[in-house]
Amino acid sequence: MKINRIIAAVLSLCMVGGAFTFNSTAVRDYSITADAAGECYTFNSTTGVLTLRGNVVLEEITEFDRKEAVKSIKAAEGTVFSGRCYELFEGYSNCTSIDLKNADTSEVEYMGRMFYGCSSLTSLDISSFNISKVCDMSSMFEGCSSLTSLDISSFNTCEVYDTSRMFDGCSSLTSLDLSNFKTKEACNTSSMFYGCSSLTSLVLGDISAKDSASFMFYGCSSLTSLDLELFVTTDLVYNIDYMFAGCSSLTSLDLSMIGGDTIESANGLFSDCTSLSELTLGKDFGDIAVGHKLPNGKGWVNTNDPSTIISGSGEYAAFTNDGKNTYVQFAASLNKKGDINGDSVIDGTDATLALKEYASLGQGISTLTAAQTAAADVNGSGNVDGSDATMILRYYALAGGGVTPDWDHIFD
Repeated sequence: MKINRIIAAVLSLCMVGGAFTFNSTAVRDYSITADAAGECYTFNSTTGVLTLRGNVVLEEITEFDRKEAVKSIKAAEGTVFSGRCYELFEGYSNCTSIDLKNADTSEVEYMGRMFYGCSSLTSLDISSFNISKVCDMSSMFEGCSSLTSLDISSFNTCEVYDTSRMFDGCSSLTSLDLSNFKTKEACNTSSMFYGCSSLTSLVLGDISAKDSASFMFYGCSSLTSLDLELFVTTDLVYNIDYMFAGCSSLTSLDLSMIGGDTIESANGLFSDCTSLSELTLGKDFGDIAVGHKLPNGKGWVNTNDPSTIISGSGEYAAFTNDGKNTYVQFAASLNKKGDINGDSVIDGTDATLALKEYASLGQGISTLTAAQTAAADVNGSGNVDGSDATMILRYYALAGGGVTPDWDHIFD
């Protein structure tokens, strides 16, 4: 018994003195320094800076348990991202800036949802990203509602096949330059710019769409123009539902590159495009149906016959499209010969516009819209030339003398 008591006493002293160690889960106490470190990061709770380093382990960043405390993220020199960055910074909703200019992304293939839900983000430096191997950029910036600018002009998108919802909900972005975008493979572009309600400038690159382009520009209510010259809907596209719905400031659209027998659905294509007054369709687009929800307004006319309304009298337009045609909203001013600027008066200003167009056409440039061209071509030759300007001036002179001119007998 005495020996047992001695052994027990010795063991107690050893345990108190730390002679024995026991395996146990380390407890992190953030109450004082709140600093944390992992294999590929350090976190300073005082500054709220999460610093990435070395080879980034996806799970360490996605499962970081203090996301709400992170105010900024930066990559130290030598930071390397793995092939999969899916959801890497998702949920860092209080982070206001991310600087990844030191990150090596040359091996990354998946960037889907990479910055998803970073709703406080106002600054994002990814200008040095190498995305030559990236194939998935879906929802990459979705929900970055405070981001006002984004420089991705250097992106090489030749391998990308999915850009769906890429900028969905980026409601503070005012401009985007995607002129360098060039997709070797056709990609899914559905909802790509959904809800980008502050965009006033959008430059698109050579993007080939497949599967779906539905809701692509839905809710881009500040866009007044959209150049789709390089945008192509391949024969793999079947759905363009609500593609331009809610683009309430767009005044003209050239869709001559969109269409084909494979498109099965185009419901609500022009829903709430209330300012649209000029529409160009290609020979493969097909007819405009009520289901496209093109606001009819005062009616639509073909610029080849600007005096005949062809769209019916309903709320939404419906008309047959045969070949490539430009259609404009019917208005007395736009259909009145000679009134090029649409102010309901035919005068020297209109003649000047006709002469300017004539000179510009000699250089291969047009300064007038399709509707204005129709008004300027008073002699019906199919072109705007010096004769049109002369006739407009003659009309102006006769009207000023109290004569009601007749275009067919303007020089009688």
